[in-house]
Amino acid sequence: MGAGSVPPTTDAGDVARRAHAAGLCVLPPMQDGTKRPDASRWTRYQRERPPPDQLARWYDDPTRSGVGYVCGAVSRNLEMMEFEDAATYTAFLERARAVGLGPLVERIAGGYEDETPGGGVHWFYRCAEIAGNSALARRPKPTGPGVDVLIETRGEGGYTVAAPSNGAVHPSGRAYRQRRGGVETIADITPQERADLWALARSFDEMPRPAAREPVPSAAAGDQRPGDDYRARGDVAALLEAHGWSHVSSRGAETFWRRPGKTEGISATLNYAGSGLFYAFTSSTAFEQNTSYTPFGVYAVLEHAGDYNAAARDLARQGYGNPARPSSSGRDDPDAPLPLINAADQHLPRVSAAAWAALNAANDPPRLFRFGGLPARLDRDDDHGAPVPRTLTEDRLRHELARAADWYKPNEKGGTAPAAPPVAVVRDMLAAPRFPFPPLAAITEAPAFAPDGSLPAGPGYHAAGRTYYAPAAGLVVPAVPSNPTPAEIAAARELIVADFLGDFPFTGEAERAHAVALLLLPFVRGLVTGPTPLHLIEKPTPGTGASLLADVLTRLVTGRPVGAMAEGRDEDEWRKRITAKLRGAPAVVLLDNLRRRLDSANLSIALTAAEWSDRLLGTSDDLRLPVRCAWVATGNNPALSSEIARRTVRIRLDAQRDRPWLREGFRHPNLGGWTLEHRGELIGACLTLGQAWLAAGRPVPADAPKLGSYEEWSRVLGGILDTAGVPGFLGNLAEFYEQTDTEGGAIRGFLRAWWEQHHGAPVGVGDLFTVATAPESGLDLGDKGERSQRIRLGNRLKELRDRHYQLADDLTVRITDAGTAQRAQLWRLVPTGTETQTAADWSAGESGECGECSESTSKRPHERGEGGERNGHGCETFTTFTTFTDCAEVSV
Repeated sequence: MGAGSVPPTTDAGDVARRAHAAGLCVLPPMQDGTKRPDASRWTRYQRERPPPDQLARWYDDPTRSGVGYVCGAVSRNLEMMEFEDAATYTAFLERARAVGLGPLVERIAGGYEDETPGGGVHWFYRCAEIAGNSALARRPKPTGPGVDVLIETRGEGGYTVAAPSNGAVHPSGRAYRQRRGGVETIADITPQERADLWALARSFDEMPRPAAREPVPSAAAGDQRPGDDYRARGDVAALLEAHGWSHVSSRGAETFWRRPGKTEGISATLNYAGSGLFYAFTSSTAFEQNTSYTPFGVYAVLEHAGDYNAAARDLARQGYGNPARPSSSGRDDPDAPLPLINAADQHLPRVSAAAWAALNAANDPPRLFRFGGLPARLDRDDDHGAPVPRTLTEDRLRHELARAADWYKPNEKGGTAPAAPPVAVVRDMLAAPRFPFPPLAAITEAPAFAPDGSLPAGPGYHAAGRTYYAPAAGLVVPAVPSNPTPAEIAAARELIVADFLGDFPFTGEAERAHAVALLLLPFVRGLVTGPTPLHLIEKPTPGTGASLLADVLTRLVTGRPVGAMAEGRDEDEWRKRITAKLRGAPAVVLLDNLRRRLDSANLSIALTAAEWSDRLLGTSDDLRLPVRCAWVATGNNPALSSEIARRTVRIRLDAQRDRPWLREGFRHPNLGGWTLEHRGELIGACLTLGQAWLAAGRPVPADAPKLGSYEEWSRVLGGILDTAGVPGFLGNLAEFYEQTDTEGGAIRGFLRAWWEQHHGAPVGVGDLFTVATAPESGLDLGDKGERSQRIRLGNRLKELRDRHYQLADDLTVRITDAGTAQRAQLWRLVPTGTETQTAADWSAGESGECGECSESTSKRPHERGEGGERNGHGCETFTTFTTFTDCAEVSV
């Protein structure tokens, strides 16, 4: 019995009360042999513990004979590992001691260990990082179809029965027995210790293991590829040791290995079941977790960072595969023979066709694409190694052609001499109306759903999504369940909402929901057929965490910080900067720390466009760039134009203190580092929530809110968040528009003053200028003098024509053209729903008289105003006229 443990007891009520005091969420099991919780709507107890009085009511029943625990955060991050039978448990202990994990398993077992009625064993432990229920080791049933689970866990949202449950709780009628420790002595282990424990458990798995996709260059008939030859005679053990791996133990022909930097536990096996395959259990290596690799795959990952083509060429130089032969051109080429093309052939269509064929044959797997309507090559940038598409210029295309074929020219002696691809051929190819490369819509550095709901099988081109998946070395994303269970959905949601975003001071549910939507967007962008809005992360005070939130959200997508795009000073600069950004096929475009009012016609276009068009600098070619990025901006109470505001969703933070940057007590003090360390798990959680929505049939709640111009985005993200149980989506739009649309507020102030003074009477710019420059108006007419301000007012009224504005609960008006007088434009406000207006309704002003028939000495020709009234003289009734002289507006 472990130190400090409590002696076993058969009193279920006593154990339940002690477990509750120890922080566990206790639920009694049914007494019908099903082992299910005996509590109505028990799923709420996945989030909150039952109060003591409820516990008392359950266990005041003297017939109650069982105890069960809800695992996960509600029980202070409790996780249970179950061994199905005594043989598996004994073998696990032996292997744990052999690989240096004896002290760890002894500490866990001594903390709390139960024996099940079926002869299995339960271990209970707590860890800062846990997952949902997981089957770690399985095997095919010895007889008939099906699977036996050997080792599994109950994690976030899972439920397990424990000692001293007996009688009708278990279908056998036998009791659970506490063997060591107890609820008060449950061991705490570190995330690394848990990873070692899980890796050891996975080494007992006997199911067929998924194989890594190994794209190997094709070989001519009868030839042996270098990779195939290395599989047959390569020394993988020596290769692993050369890269710092250490051999731990063996079981028959199978060997167990530990990754570099580790001193205990196991990380992988080699030659499982005589397969010759390498299989990694941990996510902390360059290999994909829980995936098997051939010897050639191991060589490609360790020696060439997963570049199988480079690995094949390297092995060929070492003598693997068929011996290297000189090419027909006479050039020493260690690779497979390349197509021969006569560079002296003057028949341009024939030579270009041969060059296209050679280029397409070499483009497997694809690295040349159609992007933005032009041919492009996938390169890595110099700063971060990020994949970027670069347009094929003459020089770049010539570079590719020189390596896709053996170019030659016949010589006078009847032989051949090496030649370069002719410039005429290169130009002819670039002049083609269509380029025979795969279309590229986006580059992803994490798995992302295609429109059909599929995920890429591995790095490289994903035709269904027209995307290229280029993960960073070492990124391992857990397997995404095809039909996530409620517990798996809850675990994914909690990892994102509570663990990852839990320290950010969101001002409401809608703000948090929009942060989750932004986090999910790059992974589900292929499911959204239309544009996506700008996500504005705003706060009242510097240091609140807006830039950090933008950084970790985008870093999760790319694995590195995303460079911000500066604001444009004018529309031409905005256009150039947007084009430059979109040419790199970014997953995220970030406008960090807005300094001035955000107002750009070009940005407005980009935010609602599926494709961005611009002229390629220095050429007559038009770029047609797909817009597949997530748009993000941050700022301190930034002001937005009306056009930008209606294209924006808000994520507001407020720490409600003077110096928010001095806050302490965070879950993860270095959130950026924690994000990178747990990037694979977080990505897996995002994909799980997306898959849950797909598996449910892509449902959308009947009352789901929609954002105008972004109906598809609203449908997809609103449906995913509803399925995931994240409330508040688009719940703050009215408040956001009221606070952010300063332009609309200024216009409404101007219109209220206009209505108060003139109601629906036709008026000219002269009278309205006084209204527009009054303090209560707030209309921005610039500061270049009255002449300029009058011109701007006239232009502004033209822009606002026929727009509707609500000035009060019972008053909405439309700005309309009221005709002209003395060649001066007149305007009036028409209440919505009003067909005609009378002179009395207009409250026309002082005289209401005809200018010609009054006593005034001014003589002006009469001009009919739209919808105007005739007076007793048969003349239009106007009070003020405006005429134009040399482009200046003058009131007369």
